[in-house]
Formats: sequence, C-alpha cells, structure tokens
Amino acid sequence: MLAIAPFEVAAQGDATASEITGTLHRTVADALSHVKMSVLDADLTKQFVSDKGTNFQGLAAKTADRILKGVALRKGAQYDLTLRLYNTSTSSQVWSDKFTHDASQLEELPALIAEKTID
Repeated sequence: MLAIAPFEVAAQGDATASEITGTLHRTVADALSHVKMSVLDADLTKQFVSDKGTNFQGLAAKTADRILKGVALRKGAQYDLTLRLYNTSTSSQVWSDKFTHDASQLEELPALIAEKTID
C-alpha cells in the first residue's frame, strides 16, 4: 500500500502554489487508485508526517510499504514538482523524479506521476 504525504511548497507564503499542491495531491491519489494501487487514507497519512520528519515505522505498521513525498516550487507560470518515493520499512529512497510543467498543463501531471510511480 502507498501513502502519499501532503505535498510541500518550497516558497513559504505562496498561496497559489499551496492551492495547486493540494489539488495535485488529491488528483495524484485518485490517479493511483485508478491504476489499481491501494492508497492509504490522506488523513491517516498526515498523522505520520510532520515538520519534524516522517514516522516510517508507523506507516509500515499501517501496512503502507511506501510513501510518496513531494515539494513544489513555482517559477512564474511554471511549476517544478520534485517527488521522492521511500520504502517505509527501511526509510530508504527508492525513486525520485522532477516534473516541470506550465500551470496550464498541470491537469496532465497526475496520470504521468501515477505511471512513473508504479513502474
């Protein structure tokens, strides 16, 4: 099962980026569930992720064997989204990728992320 942490915004106070990352978080979770991947409830996932770090062992106890974490940075009309996938039992990073898209193309991003995450 996959846990998806709320995506972070690299620049504090960027309300537009915060709104976009919230939407991306929900649509990525939805896209992953459509490709038959079990995704841990977002509210439950938040209990194990904070500013102080990620409780990998707690997630593993909830049967989440992986967690997807992301950081977004807005650069004008473009967004950079850096994603990292971690193994919860070892706390080790197993995959990462960076996606750069114009704001007008963000609706394509969740399906692309889902495809890359399950590979």
